[in-house]
Amino acid sequence: MRGLALARDLARSNLPGAHRPFKLTLVLNYACNCRCAMCDIWKRPSRGEMTVEEIETFFRRESRWSWINLSGGEILMKKGAEEIIDIVTRSNQRLYLLDFPTTGFRPERLEGLARRALAGGPARVAISVSLDGPQEVHERIRQAPGLFAQAVESLRRLRSIGDDRLIVKAGMTLIPANVDHVDDLLDGLRRSVPGFAAEDLHLNLAQESEHYYDNAGSEALGGDAHRVRALETIARHRTRVRPRGAVGRLEDRFLGDLAAFAKDGRSVYSCRALRSSVFIDPFWNLFPCITWNRPLANLRELDFDLTAALATRDVSSTRDEIAARQCPDCWTACEAYQTILGHAGHAAWRTLTRKSTSSHGDRP
Repeated sequence: MRGLALARDLARSNLPGAHRPFKLTLVLNYACNCRCAMCDIWKRPSRGEMTVEEIETFFRRESRWSWINLSGGEILMKKGAEEIIDIVTRSNQRLYLLDFPTTGFRPERLEGLARRALAGGPARVAISVSLDGPQEVHERIRQAPGLFAQAVESLRRLRSIGDDRLIVKAGMTLIPANVDHVDDLLDGLRRSVPGFAAEDLHLNLAQESEHYYDNAGSEALGGDAHRVRALETIARHRTRVRPRGAVGRLEDRFLGDLAAFAKDGRSVYSCRALRSSVFIDPFWNLFPCITWNRPLANLRELDFDLTAALATRDVSSTRDEIAARQCPDCWTACEAYQTILGHAGHAAWRTLTRKSTSSHGDRP
């Protein structure tokens, strides 16, 4: 049933004029245990962030999601995280995928959250544990001594759960400080995490977001020279990844198109934000996506009525601008997957012709 609901949502997202979002990115908090070079989320104030009671009210009104991403900040620092997981899974009976990133700094609690999410019944639960290089590199970037061992222990615990519905990845965000350390991290994880393979390491490219990461103009993100090195790193990593199943093929397509984005800063597809997905920050501000700093409504002021917010003229005009590619361009995991799925024909053709292109991720 959940798979059929998602299939209907995906099919609808490929139709002209479709704009019923099926994916929700809900940012629970800005509090974080890291002080990352490429992200200033941790500097943002946390007073007045969404409460458990507000989240329950929201999902009583809006409960038809097929895919929910719970983001932060750090979910392990959110008071009531366990109750929030219960609310999300209980309220959304058609939920196919629940996913969230984490620094993994509290392995035991993280394992408990994973088991709780699985008990709630979604078809898939995906958790990405952030690891930005081998120990010295990771802890220098994140300014968090001891974090590497905690993250590795989190990976071990999650992988030992043994539920086929659980997808566990190590997530590495590429910046100049770590772009040359992918192989070092992968080799180390292969030694320390039983069964860890190249396809278990997810690569992302650090990008700007004024309203979310608060990192516009950050020197830590690098310039053109970094893009060239990142392109080479992504392409090399893609050659050793063996896609497994639908999720693996989607990840492979993401990597190929990430390489294309790293090459010239231009995404392959027009984004599906406000058609397939929406982004809500910890203070209930509605944005098109993780990147574009265009607040569209505050759901607290609308009694948490997202449907009413999406029906406004401002949202409609913003949706049209996105379709016309007049938005800030990006290619992040938060926005890319539903965009690929919303261009199924184009993405499938690019996947089938992958071997005929001159390099991984280049436009044919």
